[in-house]
Amino acid sequence: MKTVNNIFCKILVAFLVITGTTLYAQNVGINSTGAAPNGSAILDLSPNTAGGFLLPYMTTANMNSISAAGATNSLLIYNYSVNCIEDYYSTCSCWEPVFCPCTAAPATPGAPTGNTPVCLGSQTYSVTPVSNASSYTWTLSSGGTFSNGLTTITGSATSEAITWTTNGGPYNITVKADNTCGTSATGPAFAVTVAATAPPVPTITSGPTTICKSSAGNTYTASSAGATSFTWTVNATVGTITSGQGTATITVTANAAAGGPANITCTASNSCLTSGSSAGYAVTVAGAPPVPTVSSGPTTITTSSTGNTYTATSAGATSFTWTVPASVGTITSGQGTATITVTGAAGAGSGNITVTATDACGTSASSANYGVTVTACTEVVTKDAENGSESSTFSITTTGTNELVVVACTGYGGNSFGGSVSVSGAGSPATTAYSNVFSGSDAGIAVYWFVAATAGTYNISINEGNYSNYYNFAVALKGFCTTPGAANFNSSNSNTATSGTSLGATLSEAANSYAIGIYTNYWLGGANNNAWTNATELQYLTDSEDDSSIAGIAIGGAATPTITATDGGSTTQGGTALMLIDVK
Repeated sequence: MKTVNNIFCKILVAFLVITGTTLYAQNVGINSTGAAPNGSAILDLSPNTAGGFLLPYMTTANMNSISAAGATNSLLIYNYSVNCIEDYYSTCSCWEPVFCPCTAAPATPGAPTGNTPVCLGSQTYSVTPVSNASSYTWTLSSGGTFSNGLTTITGSATSEAITWTTNGGPYNITVKADNTCGTSATGPAFAVTVAATAPPVPTITSGPTTICKSSAGNTYTASSAGATSFTWTVNATVGTITSGQGTATITVTANAAAGGPANITCTASNSCLTSGSSAGYAVTVAGAPPVPTVSSGPTTITTSSTGNTYTATSAGATSFTWTVPASVGTITSGQGTATITVTGAAGAGSGNITVTATDACGTSASSANYGVTVTACTEVVTKDAENGSESSTFSITTTGTNELVVVACTGYGGNSFGGSVSVSGAGSPATTAYSNVFSGSDAGIAVYWFVAATAGTYNISINEGNYSNYYNFAVALKGFCTTPGAANFNSSNSNTATSGTSLGATLSEAANSYAIGIYTNYWLGGANNNAWTNATELQYLTDSEDDSSIAGIAIGGAATPTITATDGGSTTQGGTALMLIDVK
C-alpha cells in the first residue's frame, strides 16, 4: 500500500506541474458533485467515480528530449515504449523505472565477462542486459566481495566491481535476472583465477647451441607453468630477435661475425608478477671451421710405395677434402676423413699436399702446403750372416724397420727337420714363422723368417732336430719399399742329383715381389755357381766350409716373370738340394 501511495503522490505532483496548478495551504476537492473536501485533506479526490487520473505518457525518445531540456527532478511519466512508469532523477540525469507491469520472469542471463587471471584488488565484470529485467542478482562464490562488502548483491546494474582478497581459484561469478513477475534461473558461471605469486623461473628447453653466422630461423623455446608472457634477452654476440618476443618461442637471426659462447635468457610473467631470469643458455656463432693443419705424414716417400698416411686437424670439422698432386701420388683411401692413405707416384718428383675442412657452417680456406718428395725406390739386399754346425746361437744386426730376416738350415736331410728356431733381442717379433721344410735322401733345407720391427741386434738360436749335421745361415733383406708379405710364402724345389748334374727350381713371380734361392751341396765338391734366369742377382753368400749359399733378388715392374735357379753343376758325391722361395 505504501508503494501505491508513493505512486499516487508522484502522479499528483506531476499533474500539478503539467497543469500549472499552484498549491496553497488550503483544502482542494476534486469530484463531480461539488461537495466540499474533507477538512483533514489538502487534496480530496472523490471515490467511486467512473473517471480516473490519466498519467502523462510518451515514448522513450520523448522522455529523453525532456531530460535534455532539463526535466524537473521526480517528474513521473508513463513510458509506453517499454510499458513502465518512470521518474526522472536530476542527480544522474536519468530515468528510473518505478513500476513495470510484466507477464513472466525474465530470461536467464548469460555468463558475466571480465578478466581472468587477475591480481588481488578491484576488477569490474559485466553481463548483457536481459529484456524485461528490472534488477539483477549477482553472486560470488568466494575469494572476494562486491563493492558493498557482500558476496551477493541485487540491483539494476549490469556491471559490478569485485574486490579480490584471496588468491587461488577458480572463483565463480553468476547472475540472475529479476522483475515483479519472478526471477530467472542462474546464468552460467564465469570462473576467475586470482594470482598472488610470480610464475616459476623459466627454463629454455630447446634451441641450437651452435648456429652459423648470419643464419636465420634459429628458434628457442622456454617453459614456465602458468606464465602468460615471456621477455627474452639475446646477447648481441649471438644475434637479434626477429620474431616471438613476449611469447614462449622466439626466432633469432645470428650475428654476422662468429663469436661466443654468449647467453640467451628470459623471464616469465603472469597478469600480476614477473619471475627471475632463467639460467643462461650458451650459444656459439660459428663460421667455417679453422683452417686445418696437416699434422702428420712422411715428407719423403718412395716411388710406388703404399700405405703412406697423412692426418689433418681442425676443431669442429665434420669432413676434410684433400688435394694430392699427381707428382706425389694418388689417394687410395680416406678422402673426406681426417686421415688419407697415399700410394706414391711411379716416378720421382715432388709436390704439395693441401686440405680444407668443412662443417655445417661452411668450408675453410686451404691448409698451408705440406711438401712431399718422391724418391726412386731401390730395394737393397745386404747380407749379415753367420754359420754354425749343429745346434748354434748367433746374432744378426738390422739397420732399420721393414727388414725381412731369413734363417736357412741346410745339411743332411735323411729325416725331416725336427728342431726349432727362436729369436730374442731388440723389438723381437712375437712369433717366428716357419715353413717349407724340404728334405731329400741326402740333403735338406728348412726355412724360418721374421720381419724386424726395429733396428738392432737379434739373437737367433737354432736347436737340432732330426738332422745329425747341418749348417745355418741368416740373411737380412734390407731397405724394402713395402713390407714383405711373408704370409704368402710360396716355394719350388728340387732334390738330390747325380754327380755332375745340375738341379733347377722354377717359380712364377708376381710383379714388385722378392725371391730367395737357397742351395746346399753336401759332402763337399764342385763350385757354387748358382745362376738366376730373368732377374738380376742382388746378393750372394757362400759358406766357407761347405758348399751352401743364400741369394735374393727383387722383381720390379708390371711383368710376371718366371724365375729359374740352378746349382751350376755339382760334382758332389752325396746330395744336393735347391729351394726357390717367393717371400711376397
